[in-house]
Amino acid sequence: MVRLSNAPGSALRPPHWGGRAILLWALGFSFLSMSGSSAIATEWFYNDLKSTSSNGRYVAEAKSPDNAEDRHLPFAGHFTITLSEAGSAEPLWSHVQQEDEDAPIVLFPADDGRLIVEDTGSQYAVFDTTGKRTVVLRVIASLSDDEVKRFVSRTSAGDWWGQFATHEFMTVGSRPVFFIRTYWGRVFAIDYQSARWLRDPELERDIEARVVADTRAWLTTFSGDLKPADSRGGKGHYSSEVGMRLCVVRLHGISEGLPYVDQVIAEPDHEHWPDLARELSRVPAGRDEGLPEAAREIGRTTEENQVVTPAWTPWEILGILVGSGGASVGLVMLLFLRWRGR
Repeated sequence: MVRLSNAPGSALRPPHWGGRAILLWALGFSFLSMSGSSAIATEWFYNDLKSTSSNGRYVAEAKSPDNAEDRHLPFAGHFTITLSEAGSAEPLWSHVQQEDEDAPIVLFPADDGRLIVEDTGSQYAVFDTTGKRTVVLRVIASLSDDEVKRFVSRTSAGDWWGQFATHEFMTVGSRPVFFIRTYWGRVFAIDYQSARWLRDPELERDIEARVVADTRAWLTTFSGDLKPADSRGGKGHYSSEVGMRLCVVRLHGISEGLPYVDQVIAEPDHEHWPDLARELSRVPAGRDEGLPEAAREIGRTTEENQVVTPAWTPWEILGILVGSGGASVGLVMLLFLRWRGR
């Protein structure tokens, strides 16, 4: 999506060159939209979903008529979300996607019959045991400007922050929570029983400590095969699990995992997206001293941890260049007609 601003000082207002010039400007802008659409817009297919709670009791589903075998349209909508007990043909409740709701992309059923849904707008909504929906978190809107600049990838398919993120149910003390942890170490904790975002730094540190402990345990059993071959014997790529764990290793400087981090950064894989080498290079490098300051103050910038990212990605620049060709057509037509009119 291209975001055009009509704020004061923007360049959207065409020059006052008369009716014919305005028409040509409009034609050129139309060419811009058409020629740039393939470069700056990406079609996404939002598939039907099904997920079972960890205790096996509840099954959540999301289905759209746009995903029927005879059509399967991009940007599917009109989803119906249901929650059922395993083995039951009748749902406990159902919810039809409303016009102001984005499409669901991941379902997280809890063991107590509640459901958390992530949608295409980077929102997380909690459904209670009766199917009542409450939006509790909007991730992009909750990030600092510094985080967005340093860690969020702006692409033709939108703003990407969730690559190698962690989503997990956890009990901290006696408090059951659902948490989202970004690849750079930002933690969002949700009390899904009361449907609210818990802005509790101590709780976030406890969650991060658990993630670090789990990563240390994972390293003791990791085979060392960073990119195992796929089921057809083809070239493999980094799994979400490997990416997430290595980002934790990088942030906390976990010594036994650092050789893997160095290997990935030294051998970037540009054939697959997301690019783990790029994301690892963005993560502040910590030291193996429990919880480094980098994990507590992600927005802080130091000379040691400075991560420089371009203001525009190559895909955005390509989209602008291709799209600008349409505006150039309008300008050439204008100059030609003015020359003919002499």
